[in-house]
Amino acid sequence: MKETKLIVIGLDGATFDLIDPFIQAGELPNLERLISGGARAPLKSTTPAATFPAWTSFATGVNPGKHGIFDFTRMKPNSYGIEFLNSTHRKYPAFWEVLSKLGKRVCVVALPGTYPPEEVNGVMISGFDSPVATEIDASFVYPKGLFYELNSKFGRFPFADFQELVIEEGWHDLAFEKLLSGLRRKRDIALHLFKKENWDLFLILFGEADTVSHHFWCASDEASPRFVPELASKHREAIKKIYRELDNTIGELVDRAGEEYYVLLASDHGFGGAGDKIFYINRWLEKEGFLTFREAGGPFSANVDTLKKRGMRLIPPKVQEWLMRSPLKHLAANLEARSRFGMIDWERTKAFSEELNYAPSIRINPEAKRPKGIVKEDEYESLCAEIIQKLGDFKDPFTGEKIVKRVHRREKLYSGPFVPEAPDLIVELELDNGYSYSCLKTSPSENPPPLRKMERREYIGAKGRSMNGSHRPEGIFILKGEGVKSGSWLEEAEIIDITPTLYYLLDVEIFKDIDGSVLVSAFEEEFRNRNRVKYAEMAGGFGFKIRERPYTGKEAREVEERLRALGYLE
Repeated sequence: MKETKLIVIGLDGATFDLIDPFIQAGELPNLERLISGGARAPLKSTTPAATFPAWTSFATGVNPGKHGIFDFTRMKPNSYGIEFLNSTHRKYPAFWEVLSKLGKRVCVVALPGTYPPEEVNGVMISGFDSPVATEIDASFVYPKGLFYELNSKFGRFPFADFQELVIEEGWHDLAFEKLLSGLRRKRDIALHLFKKENWDLFLILFGEADTVSHHFWCASDEASPRFVPELASKHREAIKKIYRELDNTIGELVDRAGEEYYVLLASDHGFGGAGDKIFYINRWLEKEGFLTFREAGGPFSANVDTLKKRGMRLIPPKVQEWLMRSPLKHLAANLEARSRFGMIDWERTKAFSEELNYAPSIRINPEAKRPKGIVKEDEYESLCAEIIQKLGDFKDPFTGEKIVKRVHRREKLYSGPFVPEAPDLIVELELDNGYSYSCLKTSPSENPPPLRKMERREYIGAKGRSMNGSHRPEGIFILKGEGVKSGSWLEEAEIIDITPTLYYLLDVEIFKDIDGSVLVSAFEEEFRNRNRVKYAEMAGGFGFKIRERPYTGKEAREVEERLRALGYLE
């Protein structure tokens, strides 16, 4: 295969469910051009379709059981505590590391799961998991000198330019303007970086499709049970406008790349509307006799959320910094753990959930692996089977329909040495007339039923309080370039297929232990005959070294603030 070059554009949360009708309406000419001249496929995400594991699988070609990233956090062994994860926790090489070692020049910009930045053969700007609460600094840029160049020319690099926790009157006006201006600034930065040199691989991620869909779905979808007419009067076309701006950006990047580059577009998951029903998993576990809440909370339990939010807002930054360098430096992770689990009576609990809306799951409380575990080893299998059976029988009291589509045992869903770090049971929920159920944290003092309907005042929602748009398991894949079948529609593709397909295009040998496959059906037969897939030894033989470096206390606190502002911690 001749030497090729590749531009990869990540569109967080992009979905053909929106792209196709927008194209039919003539709104997305550049995406239409790529699709008609190349190959497309729905792209199956990880299960669950969550940001960190999905983009990490995208970047490695392996499932979370091999790369070790199941969420933004992980539970500590022999504990009920949690810790924040960063790029050094990834246990399998990403394609930029492989390409760098092979001497190829790479530029990777804004991909989640890349903080701290790696010393690539080129440029890396970390994604929004960088430990920065207000302004970007040089710590997320490699090489660091590039930060000062970009900052002087473009100003602040736009990640979360606005808070998403408290949505009041006028919030959507400000949020939309910030999304639009941030997208344009990121486009300018991308074009500036792209023209700096003739990259072998250039990757840029745009997160605006995800953010606008989370918050403006209730304004654009009249069929949604959470449709808000007064918001629609001003922002009915907010999602379409962001997609249109993304299309313009894609057009500029593709035109700048020219025929020399293959163009690959992908998203980590799709999108759809959230319904008006809330499922409290821990309340359901309590009702079924698997979990017990404490009757009296005490400090750091019943009022932990209030304490946490007040602390973040009222403690001066300098004092926060001192706290994070003091013996209290692990306060951030401890506080988040207390928020999730502070009201659980462990000595009377067999199973519990972190109640993450984007990743519903259940963990067993084993006697041998948790300090107050009560489930004996010989009870584990029967307990899991009982929970699975009862979840399958649980029905929506308003419709009489089942709300659980399937429950995965982690050993069946994942493979690899890090499977034990995953929740024991991963829950897939059905759609409710096309809209998703929302999972929120149980508040024992409020005593809600396991499933309830929202009040109208809750329809708009917010981060941590059920946003009105939610993830779907199928994202997008689009590929255009020499040898790619024009106008071809692949039946299916998985997010783990991106890395081996990328290696194939760049004539790089593929590790034998990679989980994904080259999407050969996207290519003409004659091209495939000329360019055979090549394989190498497993990643361990490549010289990949695990670089695990936990966040410092200060970094963990800043990461918590950033992720909470983005809404991934509830």
